[in-house]
Amino acid sequence: MNSLERNGDRALANSIKLARKPPVNIVPEDEHLFQGEYTRDIPAFTIDSLGACYIDESLFIFERLKIHHISLELNRMNKLSLLGCVSFLVRSFLFKKAIHVGGRAFVVTDNWSAGFFHWMLDVIPKIASLYKMHPESVFVVSEDTYRLAYVKESMHLMGIMNLCILKKGRIYYFDQLEVISPVAYTGNFHPKMIEISRGFFNEILNFKPERFLYVSRKKASRRRIVNENEVINCLANKNFEVICLEDYSLEEQIKFISMARMVISVHGAALSHLMFMHSTSRVLEIRCASDAIRNCYFSLASVSSVDYYYYLAKEADEGGDGDLVVDLSAFEVCLDTFVKGGE
Repeated sequence: MNSLERNGDRALANSIKLARKPPVNIVPEDEHLFQGEYTRDIPAFTIDSLGACYIDESLFIFERLKIHHISLELNRMNKLSLLGCVSFLVRSFLFKKAIHVGGRAFVVTDNWSAGFFHWMLDVIPKIASLYKMHPESVFVVSEDTYRLAYVKESMHLMGIMNLCILKKGRIYYFDQLEVISPVAYTGNFHPKMIEISRGFFNEILNFKPERFLYVSRKKASRRRIVNENEVINCLANKNFEVICLEDYSLEEQIKFISMARMVISVHGAALSHLMFMHSTSRVLEIRCASDAIRNCYFSLASVSSVDYYYYLAKEADEGGDGDLVVDLSAFEVCLDTFVKGGE
């Protein structure tokens, strides 16, 4: 069965077992960072049909005056107290007239979806795959998420028009509401869904990958490189351009990355654009040496057929997710290997 064929109209993508190549520049002492990711079972992504339901802008779903348990998943909650349930129903339902939405509708966001990483690698694969199967359907998005510029622009670039934006202070009644399980499951991605997502942007991906790009995080609030000026001087010797993606529209960001033969960046949301890189390209992720958990961009590079390299930087201060310091001598050796393609 094809990974996107219907399974009783309940499966968005079937389960799959992935085998990944190690990073190109892996050394034995770093194997512990990646060895748990070399094989992964990616679960099926299912469509959960709820039938006729009410929903508000907080993604609380209720039927027959009861809050549906899936609301806790959408809001990343373990439980809701009885008093909280009663208070919520009184405030959100009893004194408001519901807006009726007919037809089949899919809830494609949760309370993490406003983050760039989660929007690009969780929500967009849902919408792209669902649209391919059910182009007549409505996609339900919270107002807090939709107000973000890159969210609106991505829908425009994909040609997605059938949206229901949940407005603050309003209640909606759907004839047939459905919810999709998370797609970017613990940072592991379904290759078919990434391929389908990429296909929606093909018109702006028709470039020959030639540029050498360093994507700076100097405008971010964390995970910056303390000695970045020295790193940039080192990169200049290899003809790398320096860009800050937040200075550009989403379309421009995608074009920049798709034109890149090589991309270097610190672990962060900018690397979500790996899905748009050419299969002959390569990426170098600068990551915290003490972080043995966050391998989402290693896995994304794998499903995107992009060669993955890494450099381990030290934390500038203790804290686990702060700024980093790059040892220039070690980085130059890593950079040389990266530019030469692992020779």
